[in-house]
Amino acid sequence: MARFLLGVLFAIVGAKLIAGSWGDPLHHLPSAIGEFERDLRLMLALSLLAFVGLVVHYAIPLRRNTLLLVIGYGFYLGLRLATVNFLPVERLASAARLSVLLQFAWNATAVIWIIGLWSRVPTWLPEIPIEIDYDRASQHTVRAFEELRHHVVDSWRSS
Repeated sequence: MARFLLGVLFAIVGAKLIAGSWGDPLHHLPSAIGEFERDLRLMLALSLLAFVGLVVHYAIPLRRNTLLLVIGYGFYLGLRLATVNFLPVERLASAARLSVLLQFAWNATAVIWIIGLWSRVPTWLPEIPIEIDYDRASQHTVRAFEELRHHVVDSWRSS
């Protein structure tokens, strides 16, 4: 359902781009591309907010790495959305200060991600019984697929 909804939203944004550049494509192209980027970034922001809403609603525990990935990308996406929304496309290309600001935002996001992904803690082992059962079932599935692959390869080679 969610995949279908995202597909419909992408189709709407694409149709809006095509409709915006229909009459005189070369005249409207810079503004149509700017609007397209703004719409896609807005969809990304809404998707990120929906993800955070689902995490909060279902009380899903997030570890530090996932939390900082969401925070870092949210920071960059928010800053990029603000610049795309408040400045016309013609000024975006020529604004040197804005370019420095966006480069700083990207670097800050990368630093947040590095901090989030740098871990001195050993790999987390599941303690909840259902997660132990899932790990066991996952290992059995992997072994079963390996055996199936070997049988298929052996039968293919013998024929």
